[in-house]
Amino acid sequence: MVEGGVVYNLEFQSTHRYGAAGGIVLPIELCNGKEKVRFDAKLDTGAEFCLFEYAYATVLGLDTHSGERKIFSTVNSNVVAYGYEVELVVLGLDFHLMVYFYEAPEIRRNLLGRGVGLSPGLRQTVKRLFTVR
Repeated sequence: MVEGGVVYNLEFQSTHRYGAAGGIVLPIELCNGKEKVRFDAKLDTGAEFCLFEYAYATVLGLDTHSGERKIFSTVNSNVVAYGYEVELVVLGLDFHLMVYFYEAPEIRRNLLGRGVGLSPGLRQTVKRLFTVR
């Protein structure tokens, strides 16, 4: 990276390769106590929250309609989802945060948002990790 005539060498502890088509897809793990589920989620830097398939809530042993109810507006419609505090692991980073699971089982999208459900300290960490300078 060049800034003001100075060359900086960027080094990372780990890397993740992804295809150019279809956006950035990351492997994640959600945990609720001893229950765990692994799947891929698309990084959506425009999304405030993480939204996952209904089926993953049931795998984690969550009562799928007792969480924090929230209505999300999309371009085409409104979507109802329920939020729960879980552990989310992505690229070796571990977060405890509020994520949402779609009410409708037919929705098969998994979106990794910016994590507004994070505590302020963790939110700053995520912002630093995913901000290009």
